[in-house]
Amino acid sequence: MKLRIHRRTGQIGWSILEVSTDKTRIMFDCGANLPVLDDRQYEDTVEIPGLTRGKSAFDALFIAHYHFDHCGLMDQINGDIPVYAGSETKEVLGIVSDFVSSPPVAARIQVMEPGFPIQIGDIRVLPVAVRHSALGAMMFLIESGKRKVLYAGDFGDLDIVDYGAMAGVDVMVCEGTNINSPGSVYEQDLEFAASRVMKSTPSNVFVLCQTANIDRIESIYNACGRSGRTLAVDPFTKAVTDRISSINISSAIGFTPNLINEAKSSRTDKYILEGKMKFDSVIDIAKRRDLVCLVRTTLGDFLRLLYRNNKDSISGGTLIYSIWDGYKRAKPVQDFLLLCESCGMKITDLNASGHAARSQMETAISHVRPRAIVPIHTESVNEFRALHNNVVSLREKESFDVEFRIDDKWTLPS
Repeated sequence: MKLRIHRRTGQIGWSILEVSTDKTRIMFDCGANLPVLDDRQYEDTVEIPGLTRGKSAFDALFIAHYHFDHCGLMDQINGDIPVYAGSETKEVLGIVSDFVSSPPVAARIQVMEPGFPIQIGDIRVLPVAVRHSALGAMMFLIESGKRKVLYAGDFGDLDIVDYGAMAGVDVMVCEGTNINSPGSVYEQDLEFAASRVMKSTPSNVFVLCQTANIDRIESIYNACGRSGRTLAVDPFTKAVTDRISSINISSAIGFTPNLINEAKSSRTDKYILEGKMKFDSVIDIAKRRDLVCLVRTTLGDFLRLLYRNNKDSISGGTLIYSIWDGYKRAKPVQDFLLLCESCGMKITDLNASGHAARSQMETAISHVRPRAIVPIHTESVNEFRALHNNVVSLREKESFDVEFRIDDKWTLPS
């Protein structure tokens, strides 16, 4: 087997990993560059012969989960290449197509189930469920002949993983988003901290978080109950919670970014048209002081309208920043945070990462016992050398021959 990382290796995001033999070529993930968050106007392209242009030379594409840095370039993949992903990923991408003007990529996805292997040529792929901030996220155990590679995707706490099949793999392709973080903040800790913020805020509270981070939505919803507040969600968030989640947010209310509560003809307002939830207008929301509104960077106009209608509904409020800190380098996020400050909001950082901290990575590596590690999805490649004595830092598009490197080049750990 050979491995090749097709985009920059020392960066978070841009996940595109090729695994091949003499007979079979498979791509794992087709991620776009970060940071973009919800700015759909950002353009990114990838040029890989046989995958995005020319006669198709790949036998399959596997998607680990629905985050943009793992599937954001799926619309550029040749249409005759089979695509496999979990049911949650298919649902979320379908919702995105409903609400924004993006290609309907979900229709081509063949649903895979964790624990059920898929044979593609002479490569066997076993999807393995992991905890992450994307529901239904998976890692992949990849086997061909006597060789095994574990592509870990993005993972948090691995307490749900059965390590039996993956123990002793030849190579672990491992993310390191939080390799410099000694420990993790858990959702329950965030829930209690958020409730304290809500109790101490005299006006409405706004939470900047990923729309499809179901664990986070549930934590914020529970914090609302502890603090006597009401959760407010827009139609997109409501669609996500309805279709991929079992959580009950029955006491939440809906809001539309429109000045008045009217449904437009676009697909964006289909939840208003279908009447699945009553969505209050900006004028209605501006009268309240007891709400916790889930927001995205694309909802800046909603905040501006609130401020113009009744500045007390937002001035004196709090924005809970509940996403990866690295997004603060993105202009859409910077602009959104400046807007919140200009409206008189206090900004409080409160996040529980879906990525493993260093201690969790150490635990995972000790269970998997890989003969070598290839870092990916990290800005700190060299930190891996403290976790394992065989770390291979691949350059962009450099081919890595598992057979040759393992047998002939390395001194393997005992």
